[in-house]
Amino acid sequence: MAEGRKSVNIAGMSVNGVPIDIVESTDRFSEVKLADGTTLKIKMVALEVVRLDNQWDVDGNPVYHLKSQNIVVADTPLHLKKGGLQL
Repeated sequence: MAEGRKSVNIAGMSVNGVPIDIVESTDRFSEVKLADGTTLKIKMVALEVVRLDNQWDVDGNPVYHLKSQNIVVADTPLHLKKGGLQL
């Protein structure tokens, strides 16, 4: 279980909050097809979540700060690869 308090930097301001444990994550890839024939598979991986003190959205929900990393895998046509088939 996450413990204690954490300060996060949002738009140059230090904001305090409570770290919240991630107990489950379903990480699926989104696929983006480009006009050059490339398909990008993109996945956001959540690394850390902090619920901010005294911050709520317009619906009254608490505001969370998310630290994440994007994973991108490219499936590129051979003619676009370095040393690949030249058309």
